[in-house]
Amino acid sequence: MPRTPTKPETLVWDLIEELRELDDRIEEGTIMGGRCARVSGEFLALVDYKGSGMVIKLPRDRVAELINEGDGLPFAPAGKVFREWVVIAKPDRHRWTELLLEAITFVAPATNVTVESQTRTITTHRRRSVTGLRYDR
Repeated sequence: MPRTPTKPETLVWDLIEELRELDDRIEEGTIMGGRCARVSGEFLALVDYKGSGMVIKLPRDRVAELINEGDGLPFAPAGKVFREWVVIAKPDRHRWTELLLEAITFVAPATNVTVESQTRTITTHRRRSVTGLRYDR
C-alpha cells in the first residue's frame, strides 16, 4: 500500500517534539499570531501561514543558497521578505531534520548537533539519541 504523504504541519511538530527531547531549550511559542518553535527564546521554525511548508531561520547566505538551488522559497508575509527566513515546501523528514539542526546551530550556537545514519541509544547524562539524531551538549 502506498505511503500517505505527511502534512507539513504534522511533520514540523513531530520533528520539533523529537528535538525537544534532545534539547530542553526548544519550546513552543507564538509569532505573528501563530504557533512557532523557539530556541532559548529565539525564533526557530513555524508552519507557513498558508500551510505550504516549514519556515525556518537560517543565515542570509544560506537562505539565498536554498532559494537559488530551488530548494526554498522566500518567506514574505504581507509582501515583506524576511531575509533570514526560508520556506521549505516539500515535506521530507530527513531533509527537514537536517535544516532544523542547522537552524538550531544558527539561532543558538552553543548547540553541537549531528545527524547519524542510524539510531543509537546513548545513556550518559549528557547525551541522548532520538530517531537517528545525536545531540552533544
